[in-house]
Amino acid sequence: MKHNILAIETSTELCSVTILYKKKMYTKYIFSKQKKNKYILILINYVISKYNININHINKIIINKGPGSIISIRITKIIVYLFKIKFTKIKIIKTTSFDIMARNFFSKNPQKNLIILIEKNSKNIYFCKYKNKKKKNIKIINLINIKQKIHKYTKYYNIIVNTYQFKKKIINLFKKKKITKKIKIFYPKAKYMFKS
Repeated sequence: MKHNILAIETSTELCSVTILYKKKMYTKYIFSKQKKNKYILILINYVISKYNININHINKIIINKGPGSIISIRITKIIVYLFKIKFTKIKIIKTTSFDIMARNFFSKNPQKNLIILIEKNSKNIYFCKYKNKKKKNIKIINLINIKQKIHKYTKYYNIIVNTYQFKKKIINLFKKKKITKKIKIFYPKAKYMFKS
């Protein structure tokens, strides 16, 4: 059976949909800081209509289980489970923001080591380290302690974050341009939800 897969990503301000259909990938995305969930069905419909995709042939849906915008992730889950009610043979696959961002990063930087930072709340950060493309660990670190932690790794690791606002927050913690230049945004995007 051919895999025709719909991937939906809404954990940040970049809302994206990708459909892998008959071995070709079709993507549409939109930036929206608020009410981005209203765009999910519009994006899906756009890709299906523009590329003449038969929705009945979709047999897998990939969603992001987080971390990220909790409300957006929950609404995406509801939409996907409604699809499952209508199209009972659909299999739902869940992935994480860390894995999506890492695939995005490694597609452009295959030989580098990586640290991913995602804001958990105003005081804590998810800290995830990849060495040689392998996820080493995920920790929750207090915002106060992240400065020391990042200094330890900046020489050998690239540092990425998932939103523009969070990048500004992290950069404000540091005064050295050498470190702030290393912090980049790699949005979780639907097209990187597929395992390579």
